[in-house]
Amino acid sequence: MIFKRGKKEGEIKVTVLINYGNGRIKKTDISVHPATSILEILQMVSDIQYTADESATGHMGAMVTCIDGFKNDLSHFWLFFLREKDDCGWRMPVKMPDEVSISENSIVAWRYHCMEESGSGRSGNLIFGPLYTKDCISRVKKCNRQF
Repeated sequence: MIFKRGKKEGEIKVTVLINYGNGRIKKTDISVHPATSILEILQMVSDIQYTADESATGHMGAMVTCIDGFKNDLSHFWLFFLREKDDCGWRMPVKMPDEVSISENSIVAWRYHCMEESGSGRSGNLIFGPLYTKDCISRVKKCNRQF
């Protein structure tokens, strides 16, 4: 009997990158069903903790609080970025990871963001992309297209 390797029929290929900081980046290629959320994909490739939807406290949808032992604290938090076919660069979806479904050949990247890296402790200035390390800077492209 010959076994087929790779994706099963009806599944799509996704690459997951996790940047833990200090130059440590984990890459995993996985095959999933098209309706799979980014949160579900992260659960397949890492040990995670998350807070479920807490609409009453201000966030709608799941918030990732820990990936592989790297926990949110006063100056660190997890952000996810998405790069899909025909995108002009990395983008940060405006939805929570349990609300975003994946498409064929997408790349999902998680970054353990440090507020000190964004200058003056302002988390609103997120110009560095998901693969940022002290040795290599990948900036988030800002697309001027109007949709």
